[in-house]
Amino acid sequence: DAETSDSVPKLNLDGEDVYNFEWSKGVEAFNHMSKDHLWALLGIPDQHLLFFNTLQDPYGNHDPWTKEGEDWFKYSGRGEHLALCWHQLVGVVKMVQNAFSGKPILLMDKVGLGKTIQVMALIAILAFYREYYTTNGCFPGKIGKIAGKQWRGDTLNIPDLSIILVILAALIHQFTSELHQYLRQGSFDILPYNGIWSNS
Repeated sequence: DAETSDSVPKLNLDGEDVYNFEWSKGVEAFNHMSKDHLWALLGIPDQHLLFFNTLQDPYGNHDPWTKEGEDWFKYSGRGEHLALCWHQLVGVVKMVQNAFSGKPILLMDKVGLGKTIQVMALIAILAFYREYYTTNGCFPGKIGKIAGKQWRGDTLNIPDLSIILVILAALIHQFTSELHQYLRQGSFDILPYNGIWSNS
């Protein structure tokens, strides 16, 4: 079809991209909101994520999923409160909204700004919402009120399904360590699988 083919931009591999896209952060609607307000939207007034550790080792030297790490957090008194920063929390609120409306999510922050904790927070919140719905017949918070009594389509509650995270093989150890840093031991089953790609 000539009309559609003319409207499809062509990629010029030999030159510069002539298209100037206006990217946004996607969270502009929340810029005026405090952390308290964002937590209220999520329906988590105590501002602590269920399934998350309450403390963290800011240097990552002690794994709370090991006996040594468990003892360090229990007796050393040097663990720091694990909390989301505003820029992480606002991203999580947007991610939860998009999850309810079936919209895709793309995290494009620079290295070290907290994309991993945002993904873990989304997973933990959806697990909490599923349990909350089972008990109360609705989802919590203002996001829950907007969603009503339905997840998406004909599905009432959030399905209890596995989540697959695909990461580079070289990052498996680092990523697993971060999962241990954020998630309470036993709250989720983490099953790393390192496969080999085959063309056949």
